[in-house]
Amino acid sequence: MVTVILAEKPNQAKSYVEALDKFERCDGYFRVYDDILNDKETYITYCIGHLIELVPPEKYNEKWKQWNLNNLPIFPEKFQFQVAKETRGQFKKVKELLLKADTIVIATDCDREGENIAWSTINLSGCHTKSKTFKRLWINSLEKEAVREGLKNLKNANDYISNYYEAQTRQIADWLIGFNASPLYTLNFKNKGIDETFSIGRVQSPTLYMIYQRQLDIENFKKEKYYQFQFNLNYNDIEFKAEPIDNLKFKSKEDLYNYLSENSVVNGSNVLTVRNIQENEKKVSSPKLHSLSSLQTRMNNLLGSSPKETLESAEKLYLGKFLSYPRTDKHHITNKEFDYLNKNIESYKDFLGIDSDTIYNEPRKRYCDSSKVGSHYAIILSKKIPTKDEFEAFSELEKAIYLEIARTVVAMFLDDYIYKETTIDFSCKNLDFRSKGTTPKKLGWKNLFNSMDSTKETILPNLQIDDEVSGELELLEKVTRPPKLFTEGSLITAMKTASKTLDEEEAKEILDEVEGIGTEATRADIIETLKDNDYIVVVKKNIIVTAKGKALCQALKHQPLLSSVEMTAKWESYLKKIGEREEKATQDIFLENVKKFILHLIDTVDKDVSSADLESYKIFLDEKAQKDKLADCPRCDGSLLKKKTFIGCSNYPDCEFSLPLKFRNKALTGANILDLASGKETIVKGIKSQQDEKKKYNAIIKLTDEGLKFVGFANSKQKKGR
Repeated sequence: MVTVILAEKPNQAKSYVEALDKFERCDGYFRVYDDILNDKETYITYCIGHLIELVPPEKYNEKWKQWNLNNLPIFPEKFQFQVAKETRGQFKKVKELLLKADTIVIATDCDREGENIAWSTINLSGCHTKSKTFKRLWINSLEKEAVREGLKNLKNANDYISNYYEAQTRQIADWLIGFNASPLYTLNFKNKGIDETFSIGRVQSPTLYMIYQRQLDIENFKKEKYYQFQFNLNYNDIEFKAEPIDNLKFKSKEDLYNYLSENSVVNGSNVLTVRNIQENEKKVSSPKLHSLSSLQTRMNNLLGSSPKETLESAEKLYLGKFLSYPRTDKHHITNKEFDYLNKNIESYKDFLGIDSDTIYNEPRKRYCDSSKVGSHYAIILSKKIPTKDEFEAFSELEKAIYLEIARTVVAMFLDDYIYKETTIDFSCKNLDFRSKGTTPKKLGWKNLFNSMDSTKETILPNLQIDDEVSGELELLEKVTRPPKLFTEGSLITAMKTASKTLDEEEAKEILDEVEGIGTEATRADIIETLKDNDYIVVVKKNIIVTAKGKALCQALKHQPLLSSVEMTAKWESYLKKIGEREEKATQDIFLENVKKFILHLIDTVDKDVSSADLESYKIFLDEKAQKDKLADCPRCDGSLLKKKTFIGCSNYPDCEFSLPLKFRNKALTGANILDLASGKETIVKGIKSQQDEKKKYNAIIKLTDEGLKFVGFANSKQKKGR
């Protein structure tokens, strides 16, 4: 009997192998031996992420290769899948093993995409047959003990296969939207004089619109002055403030002074009488354990790291067996995880260099609640603690992430932050005022965070009921403040808590149910996609919508399914029902509705694009082209512009002239490009010798019909543009 364990990636497979007694390394897989395998011939192989992909439109119909409005809609009769070009070699090895297997153990990541990767590979291999047994390894840690425990207690793979149907439905829907809406908007913009590519996505578009709407709110915000007042008090050389208990705001100074006069309060010195004093001891529990979103927000606030960077670094720590699975939306763990953390708490404290007493050795509902733990629990420490050398080898972001998780885990066991809150109520004529003071009594868990999270102390004097204190009235002139621009951290939070932006209760419930737009695993990629498409830029942590992004949003505003977080949530809600096996929720019904929406777009997008401020965008593009121009194109009247990987003509695709960015790994300068475009020879300086990297030389090159040609060596005195 042959068992094949299918991992998602090589590092994951390596962790499984290292948890077993013996192994033989083969080409693309491992032969493994261990008593827990029950003497079965067992192999561990791996995908390289998504081995399988949907075929592009031209595979169904050659005419669909060219973007043409007459070719829309693109609706294949039956969706087909293919092996990704770069992973064909590994797929062949995986397929050979799966075909000979009697039992296939799906051991990809324990989430929807993990299911999709596994079952797509199994199906394209022709191995989804009744003659084979399918099992599921479902674990949250790659530590040896967790892997062995999981292999001893394999699940029935069919219990999770609905997650695959959900993920595949989402994958096909995104394909339909992308290959129909993207050319539809792009070609309609082009027909109106804007030759740019506009990528449309089921989640990226409403996310962009949410950022755009915030920016509009800020741009349209009108500051308004308002006035408030307070008393500045001094008693026994302790200065403090007293504010009206009612948070009053006045539109003008006159209104404020009239109000004071009506209540017999004078502009200047007044006597305030103590009417009530309350002292309460307050306890604050340590922060909740981290989900991926909260960790991404925290790292963006602390270091300015992008959500994508945080996810990648957290995954490295997971693959290194230092953290639990990071792609989680949960803030809780079960008693089982608490027990192993409790057993290792002294080691964790030693790592952090603290000697605070452990107070809470029993699980508390704030952190441990099995009813709030689904497939995954919160991000926590593993039993493996990095050595000094291992920790020093971490990147700065990896260090920050590990320390953040370590602090939140250890804080769960430490004493509460305890402080005394003093509230003193005063009366002055007919008005009531209040002063609040806080005095820390025990820092508790805050000792772990004291360098990052300040603890403020506000001291009040020792007063008694009926004491009188002289106070000077102060007029406060303030202005209303606009909302803040999104940062990548606050955007992640806004995507997860998008229901707060809505008024309709049903829509709020849906968004709460699906936990916002996007998923823990996809939100970082969505933000990166918006950057890559030149819809947003990040300036000093703040996200700014570009002119291109604004033009698209102006066209999208008429299509709620592409601009509204509410409609996106309804889509996600239906997809979730597929994953939960609700009887009336099927892939066919969902995709049929997507197709109806695309047909609606085809009928209306031309009008939507016409409603955008196209003239402003054209002026912006003209100015940008002049600014970015490197040289005149030698083949047409266009301009040479720097692209991501080459230098191309602004009239592409009508003109396909291009130049490389480098010659022999040395970047071409602006002067080099001007010379080459003018038909002159040019000198590229400082090229490293292939024989000896310490040696450098200068090369004379010119542009020929075959491309850049080496003419000869140049001495240091020769000038460019010969």
